[in-house]
Amino acid sequence: MVQGDDVARWLQWWLSTCDWHTQMRAIVQDTAARAPNFRYYIGAGSRHTIWGSDKIYTETKGGVIPFVEWVEQMRMDDPAWSNQECTDCSLDPGDPAPSPPVPPFNADGTVSCPAS
Repeated sequence: MVQGDDVARWLQWWLSTCDWHTQMRAIVQDTAARAPNFRYYIGAGSRHTIWGSDKIYTETKGGVIPFVEWVEQMRMDDPAWSNQECTDCSLDPGDPAPSPPVPPFNADGTVSCPAS
């Protein structure tokens, strides 16, 4: 567990946000490089998944296509089906965030991770 034996820190999920994102990107990019039929979708925000909100129909933040269109491309074996990764991955309204904001979360909804 990232936060060790400190139970109070387990609830502070944001402490590992940047490391988690970096490792997740490395895993999906490595998998995509090794498996030609693998695709990934990385949308903006801090929700654990895209399910449970209307984002599946509307999210285009950061240059991604809506998730429902991406799934439809997969279903139709569309040659346009490709990896999607937000370029602006900041928070969406209603996304989980620490209150008050603490690093790496900023008051304006952006996330500032240290350069790796």
